[in-house]
Amino acid sequence: MPRKPKRKKETELEKRAKDFAEEVEAIGKRFGKRMEKKGKEWECCGPKTFGFIGPLISSIFGIIVLCLGIWLLNWINIPTGSSFISRLTSFIFTNLHWFFAFFVYSNYTEYFSKKYSKSYWIISPLTTSIGIVIVIWISIMILNIINASVASSIILIASNFLYENLPGFFFLFLVLGYAFVTIKMLIMSPLGISMKKTKRLYRSGKEKVLGGVCGGIAEYLNVDPTIIRLLWVLFALTFGSGILAYIIAWIIIPRNPKHKW
Repeated sequence: MPRKPKRKKETELEKRAKDFAEEVEAIGKRFGKRMEKKGKEWECCGPKTFGFIGPLISSIFGIIVLCLGIWLLNWINIPTGSSFISRLTSFIFTNLHWFFAFFVYSNYTEYFSKKYSKSYWIISPLTTSIGIVIVIWISIMILNIINASVASSIILIASNFLYENLPGFFFLFLVLGYAFVTIKMLIMSPLGISMKKTKRLYRSGKEKVLGGVCGGIAEYLNVDPTIIRLLWVLFALTFGSGILAYIIAWIIIPRNPKHKW
């Protein structure tokens, strides 16, 4: 019978590296469990405890996380010296007050939609249209930052078209929203058809790798989460803003209350 090869003796350095990796992994698991527990307590008890100022506190927390994201991107950019990342972080830092306003708007919109769910449909098309226009404006700014690096005429035409037609997009979505609400009121209600709540976008606790953003989008669109993740990675590699977009989506999109976190 052939002899079994002798097992290579582990060096002291390898042993220390292995111990270090195990300790870091244990700390990460403990920290993750604590953060998950705190997050669950905040989500369950926050609105009941803070009431009307709860959305404001969430917005302040969101801005703090966004500032940490800027710091992280700048730190990553030290060895690379990417002009795109520099312009992107500069844009976000310069417009922090607008991002804060957007967080406040989004959180209070959700707060009032839950508190006054029966009558909120009256202003729902208006709030949705404002939110869409804000997202389009942020997209225009990101396109301009990208174009400063690649100098593409197509991107320039697209950003100019979106910017010039911002009021048109607002009124288009506003009219469509109220038309949809009117149709539901005039046609569905007299026939005894229940008016279901608008389908909400949540982060997924079942299809979760980091924050459950891609999994939540996949559940909303009823597609394979792997497809959404691949598209997101492709977007990140192509335009370089996927990480920041993910962090923003992680902050804005709420967790699915039906899933275990």
